Amino acid sequence: GNGIYRDVALTIVSPAHFKTDGVFACTQSVSEKGAVIAVSSEVAGDGEASFALVNAKGRTMASGKTRLLVKNPELWSPENPYLYTLVGTVTKDGEAADEVRIPFGIRTFHFDANEGFFLNGMNMKIKGVCLHHDAGVLGAAVPEAVWSRRLKKLKECGTNAIRFSHNPPASD
Repeated sequence: GNGIYRDVALTIVSPAHFKTDGVFACTQSVSEKGAVIAVSSEVAGDGEASFALVNAKGRTMASGKTRLLVKNPELWSPENPYLYTLVGTVTKDGEAADEVRIPFGIRTFHFDANEGFFLNGMNMKIKGVCLHHDAGVLGAAVPEAVWSRRLKKLKECGTNAIRFSHNPPASD
């Protein structure tokens, strides 16, 4: 194989914390009034979760426990890959015990058997490629600059979707 080529981290948590991969958020609906973001979470220990959606300028756009109502959302698309940050906080006895920060794009999509794929209400052709997690002769420890160049070139060619094959890609 390739050996160990990804970062390894030891995570020390409070007794009240979000479980690993324990936060899930999705765009429930988008209308002229705004967007509804549904959030669910798994908390270990005796704590309570709450969430805030923060825009790229650091402004809190919405907050709540399971539903976030966002006025005038900036929609994510391949042409406008706008990301918010979903900030989750676990509190216990009024004190913050844990926090997660997750990049989040507001968008809607659906598939129609006759007309294909729709993103944010617009029909879009999926032009995808299948990539391995490595960079050919560079191996599996791919420098970030290589991924950046590769993805920019693929986008210039019209690619708007990527499927990774065999081994999962690095999370960064």
